[in-house]
Amino acid sequence: MKPISSTSVWTRCASPVATAALVKLARDHGAHRVFLEVRPSNTSAVALYHSEGFNEIGRRPRYYPARDGREDALVMAIELVDDDIQVMPPL
Repeated sequence: MKPISSTSVWTRCASPVATAALVKLARDHGAHRVFLEVRPSNTSAVALYHSEGFNEIGRRPRYYPARDGREDALVMAIELVDDDIQVMPPL
């Protein structure tokens, strides 16, 4: 699996349209799920990703440098499944 974006891309493109386009690109390339990491303090991005169907699946403790030390990263994911799915894709 190869990441299709960088922090700078997400920073510039964090909008519903851009997020949907990146998810569609992943689906078109055969991905079964999309993962992302976001700072919990970035509440607008967290809300955006939730609204686009991403769910929190984990946390990376002390992942990002921060002014007062370190900040966790929320790990989020969305499953890319067909409407008529019979079986979930393997993890």
